[in-house]
Amino acid sequence: MDPEICSISVVADSETLNFDFNKENEPEQNEIQDELDNSILSAIGEPCTSKDQHGTNIHEEIVNTFKNILTDGLLKQRKEEILETMLIPGNCKLLHAPKLNIEIAGALSNPSKSRDNLLEERQKEIGLAIAGISQSVCSAVFAKHF
Repeated sequence: MDPEICSISVVADSETLNFDFNKENEPEQNEIQDELDNSILSAIGEPCTSKDQHGTNIHEEIVNTFKNILTDGLLKQRKEEILETMLIPGNCKLLHAPKLNIEIAGALSNPSKSRDNLLEERQKEIGLAIAGISQSVCSAVFAKHF
């Protein structure tokens, strides 16, 4: 089949729609019509709408930092630095990741042990993240009162 020519038939609501795509007859970007035929819209289905609710916006510099971290990740050195300096508060020891019981560990296969170790590491990181956020909140509250 020529990669420049393609034909597609779609059945929607018991009606067959034929689409012929030919690179030579392709409209320019500015020639594309604004409104689509209802049969085309019914063939591709209802548009997905987000039902997510969002809170108050945060400072733009913080947003940009988070975007960089979420898209590129933290440098390994920076992550290790954070994990070494952050501590779980003494009065909130439940933030520590739970350890696997020795009796249960003996009965698990190696893949299950590896999975548990990975989950434990993630829980440790989440606990340290919550501890860091908690310390920031406490600092902000303390600073407001004095």
